[in-house]
Amino acid sequence: MRTRLARALGVKSNYDLDRLDLTVKTTLDYATQQAVANALRQLSQPDEARAAGILGFRLLNENTDLTPIVYSLMLFERGKMGNLLRVQTDNYEQPLDINEGIRLDLGSTSKLRTMVHYLELITDLLSAV
Repeated sequence: MRTRLARALGVKSNYDLDRLDLTVKTTLDYATQQAVANALRQLSQPDEARAAGILGFRLLNENTDLTPIVYSLMLFERGKMGNLLRVQTDNYEQPLDINEGIRLDLGSTSKLRTMVHYLELITDLLSAV
């Protein structure tokens, strides 16, 4: 929120932003955001990852070290005035915002797996028709 606010106001740093006397209203749901952030942090535990269904065939395997994996989530709600950002969080315990201002370079294996999964989904849809 602070990054977006600073950008909107044309403020160059959080230090300068902290010097302003502001009241800000946001569409973020703080309680839900905290609950989601806690759930994402729990995914580093094998039992929680298994319960969430992220371990298995074409997913993470049982021998994977789950601690360095970063998860992020942005959740929008469609409202009368447009899409409202309700949750924007991650399990990365650093000041860097994973959801904004970051560019990920996926390796060729990730791209290939994504394409294969997409084609499998299309095949399933076509065979159901």
